[in-house]
Amino acid sequence: MLGTGAHGSSLWGEGSAVHDYVAEMTVVSPGAAEEGFVKVRTLKEGDGELNAAKVSLGVLGVIYKVTLKLQPMFKRSVTYVIRNDTNFGDETTTFGLQHEFADFTWYPSQRQVIYRIDDRVPSNTSGNGLYDYFPFRSTPSLLLAGVRIAGTYQSTNATRKLVMFTSNRNTM
Repeated sequence: MLGTGAHGSSLWGEGSAVHDYVAEMTVVSPGAAEEGFVKVRTLKEGDGELNAAKVSLGVLGVIYKVTLKLQPMFKRSVTYVIRNDTNFGDETTTFGLQHEFADFTWYPSQRQVIYRIDDRVPSNTSGNGLYDYFPFRSTPSLLLAGVRIAGTYQSTNATRKLVMFTSNRNTM
């Protein structure tokens, strides 16, 4: 659970990775004979080893129990804004500090940036929580098959044209 491989960077609060919310962890490791060959340690916030144990590489022992800090339920309001990238370098930190879950996608060849304005709103805010981002929409199999066939046809057609061009050039 803790070894998600996610970095969860954030300019706000705890961040977005699971390990940022670990309040306590119980770790079982080998012990001495007088300890029954088992050592059970409970690491709490402020213990130096807790940060090492959060990485969950298993060096400190087997993670037996984890206590997480929870947050009250909330919704998120997401808006996308497309702008040119003229001041992109200057705007990145400012934008990140203005919006808790801010994100952006930069398209340097198009000289555009898509800013995702993403903020926390109360859970009683109206809306159904639909995330209607087109790559995540379900697509009928027949339509996908048609797109693949069209792409294969275009690829095959381009190859034929290249072969014809090469053979014509060689005969000249």
